[in-house]
Amino acid sequence: MSIKRSILLLLSAALFAAALPAVAADTGTTASDNQGTLLDRIVAVVNDKVILLSELEQQAALTRRQLASQGTAIPPTDVLRRQVLQQMITTKLELENADRQGIHVSDEALNQVLANIAQRNGFTLSEMPARLSAQGIDYDQFREHIRDEMILHQIRQKAVDDRVVVTPTEVDQYLVAQAQQGHGNTQYHVYQIVLAVPSHATPAQAEAIHQKAEQIYQKLKKGADFKATAVAVSDGRRALKGGDLGWLKGSELPSSLANTVLSLDEGQISQPVLDPNGWHILKLAGERAQHQVVVTQTHARHILIKPDLLISNTEAEQRLENIRQKIEKGASFAALAKKYSDDPGSAAQGGDLGWLDPGMVVPAFQKVMDQLKPGEISEPFRTQFGWHIVEVLGRRKQNQTEQSRRHKAFMALRERKLREQTDRWLRQLRDEAYVRIQLDDNSSSS
Repeated sequence: MSIKRSILLLLSAALFAAALPAVAADTGTTASDNQGTLLDRIVAVVNDKVILLSELEQQAALTRRQLASQGTAIPPTDVLRRQVLQQMITTKLELENADRQGIHVSDEALNQVLANIAQRNGFTLSEMPARLSAQGIDYDQFREHIRDEMILHQIRQKAVDDRVVVTPTEVDQYLVAQAQQGHGNTQYHVYQIVLAVPSHATPAQAEAIHQKAEQIYQKLKKGADFKATAVAVSDGRRALKGGDLGWLKGSELPSSLANTVLSLDEGQISQPVLDPNGWHILKLAGERAQHQVVVTQTHARHILIKPDLLISNTEAEQRLENIRQKIEKGASFAALAKKYSDDPGSAAQGGDLGWLDPGMVVPAFQKVMDQLKPGEISEPFRTQFGWHIVEVLGRRKQNQTEQSRRHKAFMALRERKLREQTDRWLRQLRDEAYVRIQLDDNSSSS
């Protein structure tokens, strides 16, 4: 998936609805003295960068609103601050790493993403500053927030995504293992609490973390809310989502934890489980079976005329209308496609596109094709590739459960590897960094 598409999917409507308050000019949380003088101070040093109290309060305010919208109990302010600060430290380290590797986002690329965000929300880029201002949001801060998100996507892709490979053999082995376990068509809704054990931890420190995990487990057994506890204590990347990992196949979990999940009954919480990243406490919130995948395929053929320096849009449309009229009078669609179509892939086949699954063609083409009955030919219409006429030759229902299973197996394995590699990479960044936390009156460094 391209960075532009990934960024847009992540940042468009959802970001505009939820993340904009993160850059609000007035959060109402900045400390002040009795004379009204604004105060600020450093709450963390991350290598040679700092995080200010005002930045932390701003992000904590956003997180508080997000937790409320999810129905998750909001932890005490000091607990929430610590969790948010840990995430901000991780982000600082990632951005620093990106800077060292020369990863930057140009104003042109940033403007393109912002323009698409604006379009998805029903206005133009030029209108965005006023729209943000009306919500108490500083446009310049919002721009830099989006730029950082784009940089984070690139550095994660370079450090992790591009190095993850899933082979056909691994897919085969995965499907066999799923079948043997009887879980091939089952998904699991999993929550997780993670207590990280630093690679440089002494035996005494590692045992202290183990004991903390046991204490948390006992509280959960006595009825403590899992999501609220995850928000308060988990070191996992999904901590501020209540530890929610979503619906997963067993293989989408880290391999060292999959068996634990599969052994749980719905609603059950696991005892602490150790893996290379630390101690994990898992909750199985739900279980569901996957169903057969049946799609409606369309057999179609088309003729394409591409406008260029010699052929205008109007001329391309008219040429196709003339061709269409010839076909209506009995001329061969296939012969005319071979003679006139600018689509080299299908022209030699008489314009035949074969059997198409939903989504295999661009939306504008799909929309026109879906409106035709078998044997009907469309009026000329335009896509980004040029002007087309399309004929539907037939439709059929196709069971694609096996293809879907293989695709989902591939994605499951890839997602598992991505999570494991990302956690390992972020842990390495943290272990190699100088971090000093100066939150409240306590200071700590690593």
